[in-house]
Amino acid sequence: MEYSDPLGEFQYSWILLALVSLFFSLLVLHFYYRIDYHNSEPISEVIKAFLAGMLSPAISLPIYIFLSFIIGGYEDTTIAFINLVLVAPIVEESAKGAILFWFVRKKQLNGGLDGMIYGVAVGAGFAFIENIVYGMTTLLQGDFSGAITVVLVRGGFTFIGHPVYTGLLGWGIGMYQVGLLPSPYSRMSYSLGLHALWNFTNAIAFLVLRRQILWVILAGFVIVLLIMIMYIHFQQALRVERQLIEQGYYDNPDKFRIKTRRS
Repeated sequence: MEYSDPLGEFQYSWILLALVSLFFSLLVLHFYYRIDYHNSEPISEVIKAFLAGMLSPAISLPIYIFLSFIIGGYEDTTIAFINLVLVAPIVEESAKGAILFWFVRKKQLNGGLDGMIYGVAVGAGFAFIENIVYGMTTLLQGDFSGAITVVLVRGGFTFIGHPVYTGLLGWGIGMYQVGLLPSPYSRMSYSLGLHALWNFTNAIAFLVLRRQILWVILAGFVIVLLIMIMYIHFQQALRVERQLIEQGYYDNPDKFRIKTRRS
């Protein structure tokens, strides 16, 4: 296929893809950051978390390619299904989780909202790079309009994708730091499970049954579920934050943590 670039130069095309992907990632980041209006984290630190999240594909992609090669690649439908539903979520959520834990290792998180914001930022950074990769893959096949479509569609789904999965993990870390959860990994199962559920929706509709209408039904259900879960966690974190303010947590956080974890 002969490459056709309506912008005249290949480098301008991928720059446009990057800008579109960045727009959606920053829009998601802004949306969640504005939610934490009680005690927002410094915007500079949130941006750093976003940049750190951009590094996570460098961890996950080589591992995923290696495991896919070992398992058998995408030639067989069953193997492809396993790669999408099991391997990809485990590898990607582990990579993002490692970056998130590294980033907040010395930070004092004041509850679930703080952790959620950093998790969303790391997830948005991952999504930014991943969307560019998918767009570039299509662009290199000579399909500029297809590449733009891919980035636009994936960008729109960023609101219920990687930022949500990693945001829930961050919520668990934040709640752990104030002594309200027994482990910082309490929401790792949510991240893995929801990511796997979304990939299952795509795999069963497009890879196995090849029915677009089925995807619309399943995707609609999963999107509503993701929104509900994030809303419930946000409301719970907000209630906790208000209680912490009333109990004087922010005046003496160390004392509160010791008391809570021992109670």
